Amino acid sequence: MKQGQNGHAPKQDEEITRLMIQALGDMGYTGVMHALSDASGVRVESPVVLAFRQAMLSGSWQEALVSLQQLELADAAHHKAVLFLIYEQQFLEQLEQGFSSQALQTLRLQLTPLKHDRARLHFLSSLLMTAPTELCTKASWSGSSGDSRAALLRKVSRYIAPGSMMPERRLQQLLAGERQRQARACHYHTGVRPVSLLAAEHTCDRETFPLVATHILADHMDEVWHVQYSPRGRYLASASRDGQVILYETAGYKIKTRLQSRTLQVGQTSGVSHLAFSADEEMLLSCQQDNTLCIWDLKTGLLLNQLSHLHKEPPSAAVFVPDSSGRFLSGGLDKRIYLFSAAGEVLESLETGRIYDLQCTPDAQYFATIDTNAHLSVYALEGMKRVAQLDMGEELTSLAVSKDGSRLLVNVKPMPTGTAMLHEFSIPSLKRLRTLYEGPMQSQFVVRAGYGGEDEQFVLSGSEDGRIYVWHRESGTLLEQLEEHTQCAGSVCWRPGAQAEWASGSDDGTVRIWQTRSPE
Repeated sequence: MKQGQNGHAPKQDEEITRLMIQALGDMGYTGVMHALSDASGVRVESPVVLAFRQAMLSGSWQEALVSLQQLELADAAHHKAVLFLIYEQQFLEQLEQGFSSQALQTLRLQLTPLKHDRARLHFLSSLLMTAPTELCTKASWSGSSGDSRAALLRKVSRYIAPGSMMPERRLQQLLAGERQRQARACHYHTGVRPVSLLAAEHTCDRETFPLVATHILADHMDEVWHVQYSPRGRYLASASRDGQVILYETAGYKIKTRLQSRTLQVGQTSGVSHLAFSADEEMLLSCQQDNTLCIWDLKTGLLLNQLSHLHKEPPSAAVFVPDSSGRFLSGGLDKRIYLFSAAGEVLESLETGRIYDLQCTPDAQYFATIDTNAHLSVYALEGMKRVAQLDMGEELTSLAVSKDGSRLLVNVKPMPTGTAMLHEFSIPSLKRLRTLYEGPMQSQFVVRAGYGGEDEQFVLSGSEDGRIYVWHRESGTLLEQLEEHTQCAGSVCWRPGAQAEWASGSDDGTVRIWQTRSPE
């Protein structure tokens, strides 16, 4: 290897060589790894790092702490955090072995004096009376015989300066980051064509984007108000003014079942304005215009519960809490938000403005609402306390939350132009991230927007003129204006798990499925 004036390899070449040596080891080419290390004179890790790694994986905590003192942290302010993680592992292993008195000493003499993460410290204290057989479950911990020590090492390594301890699989991380950058920069990337780092820059043809309406589902007798895919993309549900919910199997888009509830007034139908699937795809919530909420069993098509006595005006939106509890939220024009148990019992309620839309984050930590007072709000689910609110000053019509729960889209209907705009905000702080997805016509009706693509690199929205707009999210570039529907296109939804497939619903009574080409 080329050497510098001091007899050592130039810094950049040394870093490249370290990356190569580590990557060869990760891929199992240990012979080549050692040969390259011997030929170059470069070692991935110093003896101190090797000693630290071995001590951590073997549970030799005092030796690990001695080695830690010789390592440089990326930020000295993180020293307490690293110590806390190591002592926490020691504490849990002592409890696992039944050494409760030693664990108490670790808690009192090592963890508590750090004055770090008091909430976690309180939780650890609660484990002192836990039986060793129940510890792993209660602490969500894999135990000393599992991968907990390796997981701890990964956590701690993030705090150590890369020059001292290279992060695991560093070359793979760098290449993955470059693939992600190129995918995000490509305006039509859906994942159909993988990113190859051998090319100068990744680009996808327009034809790889789902621009063809391959299925026209005309099974409703009136306007289609909402379309929603199930979390794993097995089903598509459509809600209509005709009072029906139609459930399709996405393999071929054949009708699985039609759902229609009893109405409060015999002989009349009640339009369905909003739908939401449970995380396990076994139940469906529907919001009816006769002020009722319906919960459906999708295996049998039977109505499990019908809540008709709480909302005094139509519920605008309802969502299942995305955990295993079966709880669900609803918000209505009667200025009420309810949190229900799986059995339909009210757990908590909240008085707000007249709710137009409501969405929950995938981690079940927060939910967001918009109301007729032009307020965009975020609440903590537990306790239903508001954590952020913005007065948008103009009418808001819909919400969409990203699948990682970090962002939300808000559809704003400025007056008097009738030209809608989409704004993106962070969750939970409601920091404005982007504005300027402009174009859809909107003056009277609810028009919903949403994210699309494997990394949600697209934004899609319907429009009152029947067009569907597609933007590249990061650049804000308008990519497409699709003219298939003959009346207001009020709802769009990208199919989860599919690289290039989405659905739209319209007041023309149809649901259209968009793919890259006509089916065989």
